[in-house]
Amino acid sequence: MISLTRIAGPDLVAIARQIRTRHGPGVEMRAARGAGAEVQTIERQAFASQSTPEGRPWAPLRTPRPGGRILRRTGALRRGATTAIVWGDTVRLRVPAYGAFHLTGTSRMPARPWQPMIPLAPLVRLRIETAIRKAVER
Repeated sequence: MISLTRIAGPDLVAIARQIRTRHGPGVEMRAARGAGAEVQTIERQAFASQSTPEGRPWAPLRTPRPGGRILRRTGALRRGATTAIVWGDTVRLRVPAYGAFHLTGTSRMPARPWQPMIPLAPLVRLRIETAIRKAVER
C-alpha cells in the first residue's frame, strides 16, 4: 500500500476550523467521520457507474474483457482502496501501489479516477460539505 497526499482547498480547512472553534474536538471528529463515509460512498458509486466522482465516464478498455467491467479484473483494487480524511489541511488517500497509476494515468494508460481528487469538483465538495453539516447537527 502507498499513501498519496493532496493538499485540501480552503473550503474544507475553513469548515474544520469553524467546527473546532464552535463545537470542540468531539464534534470535529464526528464531522471527519461523516466526510469519510461520504467519500467512501462516492468511491463505491464511481466503481458501480464506471465513471469519475464528477460523473465523467472512464475511458474504455483498448481490448474489452468478457463482462465489460473496467478496473474489476479481480476486485482487489476496489477492496483495497481506502480513504482517510485527515482533518485540517490534508487528505490522505491509501490505495494499493498500482492504484495510483489508475488514479492519475500514465503515458500508456488513461486515468480512471474513482476517488475525489483535489481540487474537489463543486458537486463533490457540496456532497462532502453536506455530510459534514449533517454529522455536526447530530
